[in-house]
Amino acid sequence: MTTTRTTTSDDRMAALEVSTHGLQRQLVDQQELSGVRNAMAALTDTIAQIRRDNDNYNSNEANNEGGSANQTCGGQNTTGRNTSRALGENHGGVQPRFAQLDFSRFNGEDLTGWIYIA
Repeated sequence: MTTTRTTTSDDRMAALEVSTHGLQRQLVDQQELSGVRNAMAALTDTIAQIRRDNDNYNSNEANNEGGSANQTCGGQNTTGRNTSRALGENHGGVQPRFAQLDFSRFNGEDLTGWIYIA
């Protein structure tokens, strides 16, 4: 009879270790999930701040384009911000198109002729 109780106790101990391991894994998972939630909250706050900064910048740009007292000098206004857009001023929402240029390439023959063409 002792053998049966010992086996039962061993089985119970093994089952307890398995359930303890499962609980430890759940705890680790919850801690990781909590870390992910905190990171997502921080990311959401950062995105909201960037959005507010962008809205403020756009409203300042709109105010400065309407003939404000800020003077420009070399593409920068008195606030120190660059007022010129990429390769030029804002053209009323129309982006200028650039033509593709084709340059002659030297193919290894007739150097003199290629220089005169270029």
